[in-house]
Amino acid sequence: MKKTSVAQQTSVAQHHPTLPQKGTKHNSSKKTQLQGWGILILRVLTGHLFLAAGAHKFFYDDLGPLGSSLSLVELLFGAALIVGLLTRWVSIPLATLMLADIFLHHPPSYLFEQDPGYESALLRLAACTTLAITGSGKVALDDVVASRKSAFRPRGKLVIVVGLVVIAALGASLAVVLFTDRQEAAEPAGVQSFENLSRNHTEDPVTYEQSPPVGGDHYPIWQNAGFYEEPVQNEKAVHTMEHGAVWITYEPDLPEDQKEELRQIVESQECLLASPYPDLPTPVVASAWGKQLRLQSVDDPGLRQFIQAYRKGPQTPEPGASCTGAP
Repeated sequence: MKKTSVAQQTSVAQHHPTLPQKGTKHNSSKKTQLQGWGILILRVLTGHLFLAAGAHKFFYDDLGPLGSSLSLVELLFGAALIVGLLTRWVSIPLATLMLADIFLHHPPSYLFEQDPGYESALLRLAACTTLAITGSGKVALDDVVASRKSAFRPRGKLVIVVGLVVIAALGASLAVVLFTDRQEAAEPAGVQSFENLSRNHTEDPVTYEQSPPVGGDHYPIWQNAGFYEEPVQNEKAVHTMEHGAVWITYEPDLPEDQKEELRQIVESQECLLASPYPDLPTPVVASAWGKQLRLQSVDDPGLRQFIQAYRKGPQTPEPGASCTGAP
């Protein structure tokens, strides 16, 4: 066997100073694959959050035409993230929605308070920004599109255009339907309106101008929606109304059949709160944020009209916030 001298080995090393070490290329490829799988997990989980949130708001919350249209966008774009279709393009508007949500509905001072702050929106904003930069990662329809780029290009543009037209048509149809429903849900006669209501959080007792109150400063934790046979704290009930609840107060000596009927009404829908209240001006009083209606009985058609018009209605300061889940 021919031996290689030390001088010859030194010469080889001098002529190939950048010769890669064994295994470097393999390690780099493995690292890239792991990053791709990590992005896949982030993309699917983020898409699932948007899909679930959008579906819940679209089918169960009454957010008005604009809010429902944006919920539909969350639903559809969340589904697109899950399958990895147009990942960068759908991540940008979703990130914009989360940024708007933070500034419009969750002032920065709310972070880390007991009242849910903007942590969820901030995390989804960060996830969407990351996906807009990195792309879809592993197992995505974007990869299929890229692999057939030359053959797919004309057809892909057509699919995108048709998809946007369908989304716009669905949004427009939804807006018309919801606007019609809202028109039909006109407020009943006798509703009193109140404006310029403060919305500060306080743990101190609050003296309200209206009885029962229709808004104002309130406790940081809201009262969970539901039917109560004991009085609830005003400051907590006001917070629930801020989230879109209708608070139905009734005389403590209201007949049992009326109470049972009221219980059925409250338990049939979300964001309804009912509790006894002393010294009411009428047997039943329905209140929402900035709105109030005095009623002679639970049977009064005005009660259901009031609920239809103002439960999560356009007067709600924090649309989409939960009426349950308080500790």
